[in-house]
Amino acid sequence: MSEEYFKSKGGTSARLQELIHSIVKNQTFEIKVMDHMKDILKSAPHSNKPELVQAAELGLAQNWKFVHMPPPAHNAQDPFAHDEVSKRDVAFAKGMIVHHEGALDMCHDYLANPAAVNGYMELLCQDILTSQSQEIALMHDIISEYPGDASKVKPSRIYGMEHMAHGKHKKGHHH
Repeated sequence: MSEEYFKSKGGTSARLQELIHSIVKNQTFEIKVMDHMKDILKSAPHSNKPELVQAAELGLAQNWKFVHMPPPAHNAQDPFAHDEVSKRDVAFAKGMIVHHEGALDMCHDYLANPAAVNGYMELLCQDILTSQSQEIALMHDIISEYPGDASKVKPSRIYGMEHMAHGKHKKGHHH
């Protein structure tokens, strides 16, 4: 979705573009971690080899030398304070908000599940809840700066994820 945004040439928001770069960096790492965890957990039956589950947690982020990239700041002295927000920016932000809400739902579900006992995945979920909630707030802020009627702009599609219930919050979930 991010690559498609940059190829479309319709985006004008410098703040959104900086945010997209941080989202790509952070989510690339998160996906890499989850893929790595999936491979380790697949090779270990959950009840027979708990030591493999624990080994998946030891120093993973540190060994990969990952540093979380923060979203761009926004204040009066910020170069993005007078950002131009286009219809393309709004469509992308709306689509990405739906995607992020799906990640928040999955993390809430994982953390609420008594069978979910992997400490590393718990930490990853806490990080996702924090970072993606901040990113959602920033995208809402960017949408609010659109000079047109943002309610008439449809969100960008999230290709390959049509089967997921992104944005369809379950009862009891408040973000």
